[in-house]
Amino acid sequence: VASSVTIGTVLVAFASAGVRHDRLFVEMIPRVRHVAHHGSAADVANVLSAYTAVNLWHYKLFTKLAERAIALRSECTSSQIACIFSAFAKVEMKHVKLFTEFSPRVQMVMGIALPNEVATIVHAYAMAGVNDAAVAAAASERAVETSRMFTDEEARMMLAAVRRLGTP
Repeated sequence: VASSVTIGTVLVAFASAGVRHDRLFVEMIPRVRHVAHHGSAADVANVLSAYTAVNLWHYKLFTKLAERAIALRSECTSSQIACIFSAFAKVEMKHVKLFTEFSPRVQMVMGIALPNEVATIVHAYAMAGVNDAAVAAAASERAVETSRMFTDEEARMMLAAVRRLGTP
């Protein structure tokens, strides 16, 4: 597990520092597969975030990481869910199983989610084309509770996602 943490942390550090060395990220794919089998929810979120930050997408890797995230969904925080979902939205990968399997957990953590997490999660559901009435209801309730904390950008993202999804 320690190597999963190291891999995820190193990749996030490089991506955060603006390192866009494709070869580094491509050569790390075999090592990152370790995260897909043994990584924590934070490791999965970190790796997905790092790869999308440098605009790299590897279908098999993202699929394996989605399966790991599903296996760990009961441990995921609202910020980790937002990070994982955001990665899939950024690469426009419609992994419907990820979103449907996470639905109960999303509903549970939505009550403590920050406005940016609410907007990101709803946006990701819209990008995946998954119209989940229970998630939409929980997100709407949380958006009303935290409406004064939303930035203009977060509010626009949330409303655009709701428009895109329409009515379940």
